[in-house]
Amino acid sequence: FVAQNKINLAPEREQLVAVARKIAEAQTGLEAANAEAELVKVELRRSEVEVEVIVDRKKKDEQLMNSGAAPAKELEKISHEISSLNRRQAELEEIELEVMERAEKSSKEIERQTQDLHGLEVIKTELENRLSQLNADLNQEIEVKQKERIEVLPKISAELLSSLFSQLGTCANK
Repeated sequence: FVAQNKINLAPEREQLVAVARKIAEAQTGLEAANAEAELVKVELRRSEVEVEVIVDRKKKDEQLMNSGAAPAKELEKISHEISSLNRRQAELEEIELEVMERAEKSSKEIERQTQDLHGLEVIKTELENRLSQLNADLNQEIEVKQKERIEVLPKISAELLSSLFSQLGTCANK
């Protein structure tokens, strides 16, 4: 009973509960960081595709303009479209750069969260090992006390026990 109380009241047990709570929080944080990273990855791919579409349209227009196969009015229209596509490409590339920066931040956050989680897992393992050692020490102490009791018991004479019980009985009758 005393040994069980020592285990239940060990500071490591309370620390283990706190670390387990922090691990759960860290896992939730890591899951959120991974989800954010996936969203950023999708956004980055979408941004890259939009830039590719603009570049392809611009190439076609430039080829048409360089070929001179279109009438002058059409060439002027194509020239304006190319200017417009250049502006749009610059805007999209700026957005793409911002998304890349977010992706890098996201990646660093995942790395940080992973390291935090790993550190907490190490602490948890250390606490579990200390509790296990405490349990083993207490079990060994219990075993020693039981052996001592077994060794002492035969040395107590039957007469002494009888006398003791009779005294107890006399005290109980009073």
